[in-house]
Amino acid sequence: WCSDRAYKDRVREKLLSILQPACKRLFKDFRICGPVFIVKRKGEDTTFPIHQDWNVVDEEKHRAFNMWIPLHDVSAENGSLWHVEGSHRLPTLVRGAGLLFPNLYGIRDHISPVMRSLDLKAGEAMVFYHRLIHGSPPNTHEEPRVVISFSILPKKVPLHIFFQKDAQSPLQVYHPNDLFIYQFDNVRDDTPFVPPEGELVAELPPHQPVVLTPEIFDNYFPDLIPPSPNPGFWARLKTFFSGN
Repeated sequence: WCSDRAYKDRVREKLLSILQPACKRLFKDFRICGPVFIVKRKGEDTTFPIHQDWNVVDEEKHRAFNMWIPLHDVSAENGSLWHVEGSHRLPTLVRGAGLLFPNLYGIRDHISPVMRSLDLKAGEAMVFYHRLIHGSPPNTHEEPRVVISFSILPKKVPLHIFFQKDAQSPLQVYHPNDLFIYQFDNVRDDTPFVPPEGELVAELPPHQPVVLTPEIFDNYFPDLIPPSPNPGFWARLKTFFSGN
C-alpha cells in the first residue's frame, strides 16, 4: 500500500485518462471509481484467498462491476484470478471491511473443484460483479504480476459503503466521494476501524454476517458441486473383502 497521497492522485489521473476512452466503447452513463495498480511479487506465499469484494452500490437497487486488467499475460502460474461461476447470486448483500468481510473459509475446500483460473492476455479484461467469489493463486514467475483494477458504477448512483467497527456497534452506511479509498495509508489495515470520509446516510442495528457453510452454499447452487462418487454394491463388497 502507498501512503503518498499526491503520488496516488497522479496515478489515478493518468489511469483515468487511459481508461475512460476505452470504457466508453463498452458502457454508457458510467463512471470509474478507485483505479489502482495491484502488484503481486514472486512467492509461494502470495496466494490471495477466495473472497467477495465490498459493496460499492446498494445492490438491492443498482449494479456495479469490478474490472481487472493485467498488463502482461497471466495464468494460474503467475497470479491470474480464481473465480466460481455464478457465485455472484449469493445473497450476501452487506459486505465491507473487517467484521463485514465475508468469511468463506468454511467453503474453501468444498468449492475448490469448481474454481476456475482465467488466462488473460496483456490488456484483456475480466469484468465481474463485486459479489463474485474470487481470489488469486501465487505468482511463481520471476517477474511481478501487475494489474489495473477499478469499479464501474452508474454515473449518478452514489457509492454505498458499509462500516461496522465491532459486533456490538451499529451498521453504518456512508455515501463517500469517489476518492475516499485514497484517504487510507493502508486500506487493508485501516478500513476495519476507520469509517470512510463522507456522508453518513443510515445507522442500522448491528449486522451479524452469515458464515457460509457447504450446506448453505449447496442450498443456493444444488447443481454446481459434483456429487462424490458413490461406488456400487459389488465395488463396496470387493473393498470390504480386500481390506482396502
